[in-house]
Amino acid sequence: MVVRDEEGFVLSGGGGLKEGGMSVEEVECVAFEESIKVARRLQLKGHVLFEIDHVGLVNRLNNLVNDVTIIGVRIKDCAATFEFFNFAN
Repeated sequence: MVVRDEEGFVLSGGGGLKEGGMSVEEVECVAFEESIKVARRLQLKGHVLFEIDHVGLVNRLNNLVNDVTIIGVRIKDCAATFEFFNFAN
């Protein structure tokens, strides 16, 4: 994960390992959750862009109302944190 400002300057970054087996979708969901935590820890308030390259998570994010899966609930929780930013996409 890399956090950049509007000019592309790197503000923060990181990575890590998780124990156990996970699907690609679960790994991408964890990365999304962690990126939101980092943005909040850095007290970013303005326009925040979260980049997700897993089409399944993007579809879940765009269809929150109808998703009752475990990952869907996690994505709903992530979307709820968008209120902490002036603009999040």
